[in-house]
Amino acid sequence: MKFSRWSIVCLLMISACAGATQKDKSHQTSAAPAGREITVDGFDGAAIQAAVDRAAPGDVVFLPAGDYLCSRTVTVKTPNITIRGAARLQNVCVVEPGPEDTPPTWDAIPSRCFASPGNLNQVFFAISADGVALRDLVIEGNITHTMGRGIAINAVRQRNLLVDGCELKRHMIGVSITDSTDSLVRDCYIHENYRNGMGYGVMPIGRNMMTGGSSVRIVHNEFTLQRHDIASNSPQTWYLAENNYFHDNDMSQNQPSVDTHPQGQMTLTCIVRDNIFENCTPGSLRAGPSEWTGNTFEQSRNKRRYLVSFGIPAHNGRYIPNCTNHDQYFGENDNRSGVPIANVQTWNFPPVKWSAYSLFIDGELWEAKHTEHPAYAEGTRPMVGHMFWTKPGDRKEINEIEPAKPYDLHVMAVDPQGFADIKEIGVQIRAEATRYTPGNDDGVYDAAGNLYFKATPKSLSARKKPGSGKWSRVGLPLLSKPSWKQNGTHRVELTMRVTLPTSVKGPQWRLQGYAIDNEGNKPIEAWYEKQEGWKFSIIR
Repeated sequence: MKFSRWSIVCLLMISACAGATQKDKSHQTSAAPAGREITVDGFDGAAIQAAVDRAAPGDVVFLPAGDYLCSRTVTVKTPNITIRGAARLQNVCVVEPGPEDTPPTWDAIPSRCFASPGNLNQVFFAISADGVALRDLVIEGNITHTMGRGIAINAVRQRNLLVDGCELKRHMIGVSITDSTDSLVRDCYIHENYRNGMGYGVMPIGRNMMTGGSSVRIVHNEFTLQRHDIASNSPQTWYLAENNYFHDNDMSQNQPSVDTHPQGQMTLTCIVRDNIFENCTPGSLRAGPSEWTGNTFEQSRNKRRYLVSFGIPAHNGRYIPNCTNHDQYFGENDNRSGVPIANVQTWNFPPVKWSAYSLFIDGELWEAKHTEHPAYAEGTRPMVGHMFWTKPGDRKEINEIEPAKPYDLHVMAVDPQGFADIKEIGVQIRAEATRYTPGNDDGVYDAAGNLYFKATPKSLSARKKPGSGKWSRVGLPLLSKPSWKQNGTHRVELTMRVTLPTSVKGPQWRLQGYAIDNEGNKPIEAWYEKQEGWKFSIIR
């Protein structure tokens, strides 16, 4: 990948990030105009299917209040339609820290889709079209701890699914999302999906465990009595869990609420932000980077004596090659549980003995805390972790961008000595084919064909030519400086407005970076060695 001599400076547009975070309610599932309302005539799955088949883009399929016996799967192939019930779910995410729990309720008789007695394998809604919304529905299966493979909502290879204000219970999987992007699960009550060995509230995955992936935002939902509230695998999977209430996990299995499977290998990403965890095991991470910030951990009844496990790179005892926990940031959480946050497990799958690195927990880099294997680096070294794209002025993370259009690039740099100790942040936009040469730490980001720039609190510079040692100041009045802001006790968030040149070929690229502190300390060595970065795609 090669760029013209001035492509980095002339085609890099930087400005301060502006605008407030968009509300989740602004999520648009369709650009289509409002259409007709089609009322379901009858109280069974066939009647729902008939109404769905008559719907055109923009239409609403309305289920009057009552019980709908579903002995068949309702398939949805028409884009941009809404399937809506008659009542509204109330009191989702009302925190009740005592032993008694009052579940969310409905403000009127709801529209309830249920499986016939003895039907343990009912798939209720199969979604294969873009922009489909399911709102205000009860979807109730029959699974037990030992039997049943039913799914409430099964979405495959689609975009912009919205599940809003629904109650999903007694399924093997509440919402299954496969090779699908930009889904949103919001304001739902998801409970009793506790099938042994399975049992998932929301599950974003790829076409198989080792290929593909999905992206989903899981916002303001109440989860209880699942095996896993959120489980994920596949290397391209990304999800955000924000402002949810996780409580009272299924004690017969005592599994974590938030889970990343090792089949995500190095790139499965989760952001767990501003949630409440009560009487449950919050997390088990076996792959990829993550961020856990602003969460509250209430009393814990888990048996493990820790809150989040950085687990071994194996599934059912089988080693998963290239599976790595890395660039995990835990900070600014309120731990009221009396239990330590982290447990870092050890393993020995030759030749890998210890492959978790860049673990930042409450101001400490945990490389130096491991008892069985040597640390990657001594001292208090800074690091760059979470890096992501958004549309200008937005906070909704995206992983597909177009050349010749402006985007905001956000870079989180962390320092154990505090955010003020971070002196410089460097960023690289690297083609996947570019690899690191061992021993070339000083030139690791010099490969031709990569955009490269560095920032301080007051300035931004870019290479005049990739691979050269010459830097050009990018500054006013032609361009405005980037935003360099404190984000928590130990972290700086750098935001730059970037436009990639049209000459950039795709599709697979990665974001990578480094930080230097006031004493001149460079990042942990493993960041140079592994070179995974944060994956994104360039689309046309």
